[in-house]
Amino acid sequence: MEDTAVVVWGQCELRPLQRELLIAGQPRHLPPRAFSLLLHLARQRHRVVPKQELLDAVWGSTDVSDNVLARTVMVVRQALGDSAEAPRLLRTVHRVGYRLQVDDAPAASASRSSGARPRLAWLPVHNDTGDPGLDWVIWGLPLLCARELMEDERFSVLANETVQHALATLGGSAAAPQDEARLRALLGVEVLVHARLERQGPALSLDYSLQGLANVQGQLQEADVSLLSLRLVQALERALVPAPPWRHAATPPADPLVRQALGRATAVSAQEHWDQAARLLRVVLDVCPDDLWVRIQYLRALANLADPQALVVGDEVLRLAQTRQDPRLIAAAHEACGRAILNLGGPEALVRSQHHLDAALALTPAFEEEDWVCRVYLGQAIGAEMQRDYPRAERFYRLAARANAPTGNRLRETVILSNQAVLACHGGELLLARERGLAALALCTEHGLTANLVDVLGCLALTEAGLGLWDSARARCEAAQAKVQALPRNEHDSAAWVGLIAGWLTLEGQGPRDWHEAAMQCIGALDLTQPRVALTWSLAEGLQAALADQPAQADARWDAALVALTEAGHLELVHLLLRWRVGLWRHRGQPTDLAAWQATAQALPAWAEDRALQATWHHALAAQAMQDSGPDEALALLQAGLALAPSGHTRHLLATDAAGLLLAQGRLADARLCLQGLGCWLERHPLGRWLVQRLDAAQAEPAPAVAEPAWPPHRLPSWDPMIMVSSSIGQDFPPQAS
Repeated sequence: MEDTAVVVWGQCELRPLQRELLIAGQPRHLPPRAFSLLLHLARQRHRVVPKQELLDAVWGSTDVSDNVLARTVMVVRQALGDSAEAPRLLRTVHRVGYRLQVDDAPAASASRSSGARPRLAWLPVHNDTGDPGLDWVIWGLPLLCARELMEDERFSVLANETVQHALATLGGSAAAPQDEARLRALLGVEVLVHARLERQGPALSLDYSLQGLANVQGQLQEADVSLLSLRLVQALERALVPAPPWRHAATPPADPLVRQALGRATAVSAQEHWDQAARLLRVVLDVCPDDLWVRIQYLRALANLADPQALVVGDEVLRLAQTRQDPRLIAAAHEACGRAILNLGGPEALVRSQHHLDAALALTPAFEEEDWVCRVYLGQAIGAEMQRDYPRAERFYRLAARANAPTGNRLRETVILSNQAVLACHGGELLLARERGLAALALCTEHGLTANLVDVLGCLALTEAGLGLWDSARARCEAAQAKVQALPRNEHDSAAWVGLIAGWLTLEGQGPRDWHEAAMQCIGALDLTQPRVALTWSLAEGLQAALADQPAQADARWDAALVALTEAGHLELVHLLLRWRVGLWRHRGQPTDLAAWQATAQALPAWAEDRALQATWHHALAAQAMQDSGPDEALALLQAGLALAPSGHTRHLLATDAAGLLLAQGRLADARLCLQGLGCWLERHPLGRWLVQRLDAAQAEPAPAVAEPAWPPHRLPSWDPMIMVSSSIGQDFPPQAS
């Protein structure tokens, strides 16, 4: 359902149904695109709106330039009587976007009278009882109150994470009146709720005040905190919306201990402590089995723990939600079911998960301000990335970022940024991947997000290895390994991810063998009944066999992993595994399975779009041609691979092998030309340094052409896993690590 609420600020009024702009009651003409742009800015007037978000919101999938956006902004300014030189209403934020600069205070009552919802923010509750056991109320009580309001369409409640971040910018306090005004402006809210909990004899006393749109204060007394939350919501409703009825999401359970369990579960869920949340929610459900919102919270906790019981709970939640014919419940249930299936993995997991996420997505337009919508966008993006549909993944990551921006949820912002970094890395946009990864790293460090930090460090290790920044890549991997021990028990994927990257860097000769041994111990200590961890274990065991020079065992492990990954629809890892296998064959010098590899690779749905995999295929053909036909045909295939390869590891291997062949033929100028653009790879990778040294020596002292070497190189007695690459460097390449 489209949002048709009239938006009013100052003397301006936007009427979406009539597509009208009124200023001081007089209509002003706006073309359709300009009206849509102003409406989006007005609805998001509490923040700067990025250019890309405006392009997505107004033009959708139509490809337009920044110049079109700038011209449309100019039309809006003209209608508002504003100017770019001295903007009063529509401000440009250089290189970021635009913000509608309005005074929300006088607009609040007008907007509310036209049907808009008052925006509320709870400040942390002061626990003055002297009881540390009640410290959970600091943020747990606001979360309980927000739950009571979740079905009341007359209110919009800001996420706690947003308030926490805003308070941090103000030094943790908003006590002074000027700080309160600044905080309301920063949050874009009309009401701030203060509360202080004290004990008076056997009862608990809650002093509260509402500051902003309505200045109200009072005192409540109850024996239990959850009853206080209910009475506080009732007081808030009566103060802000005098007309009844006053509605609530659910009647709180009668048992005080159960009410307290619900409050604690709500608080620890916000902190991502899913194992504690699941235990507490199970207690609540034992007493209140018909509370569907609690069931959905429980399902999300199980999904984040990758607990197989989530599938049973999910089916039951969805059945009950459909029986009640509540679209919000149905959409939230589909989202939670989709995430649970995705986390559990297994055959057809991606297809089954996508079914639920698509059903949830169809219901999102009516509830765009709600938290679960952002999770739907994230689920869609992750699913598209796993299927290598990068444009769709990028689109949904942008939608998730846009939905998350008003909430200020820094945890989710970090997840979105780190996932976008991985997406850019897979797509060969390594500089963009590094930029996004560093931004996510800063957020992780600032907010102490350990599990996310491990993921981000792993992504940076892959990205910087692709750029040839091997020293930095090794340091990132070491830092991630050091953090793995501090991960919560449910963070299986993060630990397994680091183990896999450590193994790959070891195979590339950029890490000592004990790296991978430690990684294998770490992965082996995880719960291998979790499907995604079991898959990672198979990949890691294949790497271990390759490092131990046991190609048959590596092939067997990777064959099993390939089948499981294909069944699960995880094309991204299938493509990665196929590239690894070609690397192993090049090292062995026996690409005997090339025909089978070709049949598997070219049958993949995303073969035509994966330039890195196609370039790897040319690399394998070149290795075969070197054995069968000689260096000329091999060189032609390497050059064809270079024309396909995106920036990164695959391209560097092709270039160095081609340069090695040219060097062996005495074509020094062509060899140097082939190495252009490799940058740090030549400075920091042992193979790159060796090639440059040989070229410099040959240039300084002309000598007879180097004898054609065997290619790929024969295994040296002192073989080091660093010599995985199939370069034409002969027998004298120094095997020592850098």
